[in-house]
Formats: sequence, C-alpha cells, structure tokens
Amino acid sequence: MNTDKIKKFLAFMSCISYAIVVLIVLPLCIYEKNRDHSTKVEAWFIGGIFVMATLPVSMYGIIKHALHYSKPHLQKYIIRILFMVPIYALNSWIVLKFPQTSIYLDTIRECYEAFSIYNFMMYLINFLKHEVPDFEIIKYSKRNIRWLCCLPACENGVSVLDKCKFGVLQYTLIRVITSFIAYVSEIFKVYNEGEIDFRFLWSYVAIANNFSQMIAMFCLILFYTVYRKELAPLKPIRQYLCIKFVVFVTFWQSILIAILTKFGIISTNQWPYFPTIIDTVNGLQDFLICVEMFIASIAHIIAFPVSPYLIDERLNWLSNIANAANVSDLSYEVRSHYDHFYGKVKSALRKAKSSETVANSNEDANEYTRLVIETQDSYGIQTQIENDSVDLIVEI
Repeated sequence: MNTDKIKKFLAFMSCISYAIVVLIVLPLCIYEKNRDHSTKVEAWFIGGIFVMATLPVSMYGIIKHALHYSKPHLQKYIIRILFMVPIYALNSWIVLKFPQTSIYLDTIRECYEAFSIYNFMMYLINFLKHEVPDFEIIKYSKRNIRWLCCLPACENGVSVLDKCKFGVLQYTLIRVITSFIAYVSEIFKVYNEGEIDFRFLWSYVAIANNFSQMIAMFCLILFYTVYRKELAPLKPIRQYLCIKFVVFVTFWQSILIAILTKFGIISTNQWPYFPTIIDTVNGLQDFLICVEMFIASIAHIIAFPVSPYLIDERLNWLSNIANAANVSDLSYEVRSHYDHFYGKVKSALRKAKSSETVANSNEDANEYTRLVIETQDSYGIQTQIENDSVDLIVEI
C-alpha cells in the first residue's frame, strides 16, 4: 500500500512539473511567434510542440525502468539509450532557435549517439553473460566464424565478441576525436558545417564518421548473426531498428539533405524557413529531428518495455538514474582495449626485433664464414706461390 501511494505521488508530481513547464514554455513560444512572424520562427514553434509531446513519453519510460530497477546489469544501458531521444529533441529545438550554437550542441549530440550504440552492444553482451546459462561454454563452441570473404575467420565466439565490442567502441572514440577537430576547425573558420566542399573540413569529418559508423553497425549485425539463438528471448531486432532509426535521422539524413542542397534539389526558395544554404541544411535537419523524435519516443517505449523487469520495485529511482549516468564502465572498456591493443603491438614489435636480431646474427655468421673462406683461399694461393718459388730456387 505504501508503495502504491509513493508511485501515485511520483506520477502526480511528474504531471504537475510537466504542466508547469508547459504553462511557462508554451506562452513564451506563442509570444515569440507573434513578435516575429518569420517562417523560421514558425518552424521553431511547430518543432517545440513536437518536443513537448516527446518529453513526457520518453521520461515515462525512463522513470518506469528506474522504479523497477530489478536488473541493473541490463537496465543501466536501457536508461542510457532511452535518454537519447529527449537529448536529441531538446538539442535540435535549441539549435533551431540559436543556430550559432550548432557546432557545440550538435557535436555533443553526435557523441551521445555513438555512446548509445556502445550501450546497446554492452546491453546485448550483458544479457548473454547474465541471462544465458552456460554462455562460457557456448561462446567457445562457436568456431571458424567468417567475417567477410577478404578477412580471416574468427577462431571462436570469444574472438567475435572481443572484435565486435572493439568495432563498436572505436566509433565512440572516433566521434570524440572528430568532435574535437570540429571545434578547433570552427574556431579557425575552416569547418563549414553542412556544405559538401572539400576545401573545408566538414566533408572529411563526415566521411570519417560515416566509415567508422559503418564498421560499428557491421559489428552489431555480425554479433547478432553469431549469437542469434541465444539473443532470441531479448527480441533485439526491433531495438536495433530503433537505434538505427535515430542514427539515420542524426547522420544519414544530414548527408542526404546536404547532397540534395548541393545539387539544387532543395533550395532556399523552396524552404524559406532558412535564408542561406548552410542554414537550410542545418535548420531543416533540426526541424525534422524535432518531429521525428516524437515517433522515436513511442518506438523506444515499445522496443524497451518495462514488463520483463516488474520483479522488484526500487523506489529510490533518482539513485538508479544516477547509477545509469555513471560511465566508469566505458572508461574501463577503453583502458582494457587500449591495453590489449598496446600489448599486441608491443608483442609484434618484439617479434620483429627478434627476427631482425636473428637475421643480423645470420648475416654476421655468413660474413664470418665468407671471410674465413676468402682467407683460406688467399692462404692457399700464397702457399702455392711460396712452393713454386722454392722449386724455382732448387732448380737454379
């Protein structure tokens, strides 16, 4: 009974808090719209309506998982993934109104996208480790697994797990590096976000991110293919599609808009919300994200339901969310993979050095043998000369 009362109280307070926010934000949006009749403000106003519809749906899923935190080894990653939608929605809405913040907020959003893909991978791995009986035996029983025709086969399931985890983790690291490059290049006015022009760095950053993202997505698909039977109770396909949808929205959609704008298919005349080409690319992307995140919020609630975790109720939901926000596991994975990679490089260098030493020793031995033979040959010739001289003297 106590539990029900607390749950009702939390639900009531959540509704009151959201109502207060709406009562403050919505009038401000209406005031701004009436003050400035530009179509850009209209886009911002419409996007704001979708954002305000997105937030309660997303927060409902997050709080439900935080209340029924019966399996932290899985729900920690689910909460992080669910936070992806409100972060993207709010970010896009703010950037739509203040486009000068785009370089800072959009790169943070993109880093969180990569972080979400990493969390989905860890969610699958933890399900196998904690929920599948005899997984330690199963992963060694899978052998000679092919990646692609041009790549050597993986020895067993353990090798697949490690390689796929690293393939996903590298996307998180690459995103951080390219975000730093974006910040620096924007300071020196050589970034030019949203426009395909190889005189500026945005095109190169987009290619690097695209390639890294393709590797991460390929690793996720390969991992599912190898462990499809064990992952079946989790139904990860719909979860993967939800994340893939958000990834498409935040990256491929921006590339598509940039290409269409580059070839004049989308122009500022057709989209008067935004006055310049770059504003068109970035603004249209942010406006569409505001709308699409409402769909994504509903899809995420369906894909990551709370029903499998209704075993227990932990009403200290704020500490559960704080637990999900602790990213020490990411730093541990980065250190582990760095140590593993550094160990392999060190071992390879040591082997190369040993081979070089052996080769040098063989060369020295061969050189010594050659000198001995030459000396012997020279000595033989000299002896023959001396013998001939002796014979000559005797004859005289």
